[in-house]
Amino acid sequence: MTDLVLTLASRGGDGLRVRAELDGRLVEATRPLPAPDRLNDLLLQVRDPRAPVAAYRTLAETLGELVFAGEVGDLLRDAFRAQPDRVVLFAADPTVASWPWEIVCDPVDGRSPVLDGAALVRIAGQPDTAPVVPARGVLIVPGAQGQARVSALQAATRHLARKAGVDVFPADPVTGPGLRRVLGRGAAFVHVEGVGEGGRVDLDDGPVPVERLGLGPDVWLAVLGGAETDLAALRRVRGQGVAIAVGRQLELRPNEAGAVDRELYRALAGGASVVEAVRRARNALARLGGDEGWQWAAPVIWSAPSGDTAAPATLPFPPPNMLPGGGAEAPLPAVSTIAEPAGPGELPYPDLLGAPGHPVRAPVFIHQTIRLVQQSGAAGDPELEARAAAMRALGAGITGAASAPDGLSPDERTKHLADRLVDAIGRLDLPLQPPLDIDARVLTVAQQAAVHPDAVRQAAHALLAGRAVLLEAPPGSGAGRLARLLCESFFDRHPRVVHGDRSAALLAPPRRDAEGTGGWLYRAVADNWRRDELDAYRPDQPAPGTRMKLVARTPRRQHGYRVYAGGWLLLLDADRVDPADLRSAIRAVEAGVVEGIDEGGHPYRVPVPVDFRLVLTATRAPADLSPRVAVVRVLPPADAGVEVERWLAEVEHRCGPAGDGAEALARRRQAEVVAAVIRFCRVVAPVPTALGAAALAYAVDRDGEAADAVDEALTLFLAPRLNDLNPTRAHVVRAFLRGDADALFDATRLCDDDGRPMDREALRGLAAWLDGVHQDGERRAALDAMLDGPASPDVGFLLSGWRLRGAAALPELELPRLRARLA
Repeated sequence: MTDLVLTLASRGGDGLRVRAELDGRLVEATRPLPAPDRLNDLLLQVRDPRAPVAAYRTLAETLGELVFAGEVGDLLRDAFRAQPDRVVLFAADPTVASWPWEIVCDPVDGRSPVLDGAALVRIAGQPDTAPVVPARGVLIVPGAQGQARVSALQAATRHLARKAGVDVFPADPVTGPGLRRVLGRGAAFVHVEGVGEGGRVDLDDGPVPVERLGLGPDVWLAVLGGAETDLAALRRVRGQGVAIAVGRQLELRPNEAGAVDRELYRALAGGASVVEAVRRARNALARLGGDEGWQWAAPVIWSAPSGDTAAPATLPFPPPNMLPGGGAEAPLPAVSTIAEPAGPGELPYPDLLGAPGHPVRAPVFIHQTIRLVQQSGAAGDPELEARAAAMRALGAGITGAASAPDGLSPDERTKHLADRLVDAIGRLDLPLQPPLDIDARVLTVAQQAAVHPDAVRQAAHALLAGRAVLLEAPPGSGAGRLARLLCESFFDRHPRVVHGDRSAALLAPPRRDAEGTGGWLYRAVADNWRRDELDAYRPDQPAPGTRMKLVARTPRRQHGYRVYAGGWLLLLDADRVDPADLRSAIRAVEAGVVEGIDEGGHPYRVPVPVDFRLVLTATRAPADLSPRVAVVRVLPPADAGVEVERWLAEVEHRCGPAGDGAEALARRRQAEVVAAVIRFCRVVAPVPTALGAAALAYAVDRDGEAADAVDEALTLFLAPRLNDLNPTRAHVVRAFLRGDADALFDATRLCDDDGRPMDREALRGLAAWLDGVHQDGERRAALDAMLDGPASPDVGFLLSGWRLRGAAALPELELPRLRARLA
């Protein structure tokens, strides 16, 4: 049977045209409107819970005379007599849409169709587009409503998780930006408390219109609860694309509001439609109010027809387009499904031991873990075990009784303990402190990065003293690796790594439509704060007071997490960043605040934690670098001893210890040849330090003559990286491999075999290599000054001054395969 369509339209304020359509039968009638003063007085009285019964009955009869007019009344009586629980699609123009049409009674027999079971679905907005929605429900309860209201709603919606598979949780924080981030991922239903006059919700950061909460087409059902709801607010919710909006047009007492919530969500959990759930809520209110009450008319449904039916309001819950399994955050255990993906310009971490993925704030990780346990709870699950280990690491050192008040339900007890843990792991924003084992960490990082311990110590003290530090090093010297190790291993901070070539979004403002979006600097800074204390769009708010730890997955193990004390921003190749952007980023970190105007013209402001650091790497410090930025020059040790020792240790781990002294000596000679070749090749091509260990391990496994094994290993591992060099740089490498000092230093006269000039970056690398061999800083400084100016033949003469000493530094290499490959 088709639904009954009832349409009301005012005619110039003097009359009301009523139109009814059912089964192809269309009838119309026109009735004069009652006197405005009398009607408005009745409307005001009925909206008060203490209104006299006579006012309610008078208004019900007055509205009934308008609806049950002429032939329309005859059609309506026949329809409700045949099917009392019929669905009525009700459309009215804005002039009369706010009147409580649900209380209408037939003036002939005095019966109220809605009280007898009919469903009135008010039409507004566009038809539902049936987008896929996640299986989760969000409870939005501002702090002013009280914790008791949160607990009551959690109790009312508890069955939805068990019966309908919907993960229900309170929104935290209850602020405008926080809700827009949460609701930006959609929900099967959203419950909003505290909608007041004008359709505004008094959130914890101030009043916000309902259309600014973040409700959209990926929310299937929005319930505006609490006291009286402005019907215009429900229309605006539908205008945002929400499929169904349920609200209240009359004020309810607390016990009545609680009864509506319990019956509504109990019915939905049992698979009822929204129409049926509201019908049961009306019956509950009718039982509470008795024969003389009219609060049963408070619930209203706003939707839009789809085809010739009242869908989606008549569809069983959960909706057919809902993703099973807990929604956007529920497809755990894979952290990639809940973590923000690396954006453009953010580098992966392929060469770091225990390298992290995207960081997650500790409170988010804790609540995600709890929801995973509630959904799965399978014993022996490696993901749960890894998360449990991370939870133990988060709770290490916390003192105090871990108990919850008596009388709480299991879900409430779990949430209470989780909140206690979050509060306990927060810390004050204090200056960066040196680790107690600083000397041991210096040696460890120096060995891992293959640099001199003095360089590590100098960089660590610079980070302790200033907010921005630049590591200056020639290409291929491992400055990026050193910077990462300083962040992770030395100071226990998660590095958000951004490459200078892809740093266009370095200073991009935050966006108000999704969580975690914004420029790299903003995101790195915001990661450190507790999110319910941070609102970038309230520039006048007090500075956040709680610093939070970060948790990130370690990709070298299938299941594993690491806890960090905070997060820093690591900007590689800072000399390739736009100079204006680089200056602005440094200035913001030094000033201790990231602020500006976003694309919508809204001001934002985020304080920078006191222990936050901006770590830069560059082959050469920019000319206009702030004098407050410490510049630490990093060069490999002159004899490459640290690098050789590290490679030998890795080879021993991979291949086992040497059988005797002769074999140990052969391995060392192989390592020295590999180190000599790789250190020079870094002048003209990026060669990672890990390649040396791999080549050396291959040579040892080769078990042949030392020269043959090294030649084959370098040909296999190194030649592919050098084949694509431009002719100038290839000429330099060939001269080096031949041990031809004359050919090598002739190349420094700015020409190659074809007469093309040698580029200045390669010249700087060659100068750094010579300086590493001879420690001639004065000559290097003179060369740098020349390279900063116009091209000059004096550069070639200056470099040729190293000819004799450089010739003595060239090793005697027997590498015929490698030379032939590069010929």
